[in-house]
Amino acid sequence: MREKNLKIFFTLLILLLIDLLKPFGYSLFAEFTFLGIVFIAMNYPFRIALIYSIIFGYLKDAASTGNVSFSIFEFTCVAIFIHYFLHHFRKKEAKFFIFYGALLFHLIANNLYIHKTQVLFSIFFIIHSSVIFLLINYILSPWFKIPRAEND
Repeated sequence: MREKNLKIFFTLLILLLIDLLKPFGYSLFAEFTFLGIVFIAMNYPFRIALIYSIIFGYLKDAASTGNVSFSIFEFTCVAIFIHYFLHHFRKKEAKFFIFYGALLFHLIANNLYIHKTQVLFSIFFIIHSSVIFLLINYILSPWFKIPRAEND
């Protein structure tokens, strides 16, 4: 249990650092910490996902320049919604819709937060986030010993 929690913590910490340092500049439209929270929420129990979403939402808010604690609210809501829908829909296909629902929630929440709708950014965000999430899932699932989706 302790090893699993350390793996989750350091993985989310690395994803947060990638978000903050932006090594790809502004050519990659994805939020790595958000995708990490979605990955954890889809593959771990509610309590673990909620604790890590609060911790890393707080860290992301502390590192940002805004006054409002937006990430802590958003990450917590995403973890709650993902577990609510996973509780009611257990099929492999449902995880696909739950992931895209989380992305849409993120886009809508951010558009409301900045009071602006950017269609081209939203399209790029969905495409980049989908590819990066598949990459995160492919790389981290064996390391965290998460069973493949075919067995669900």
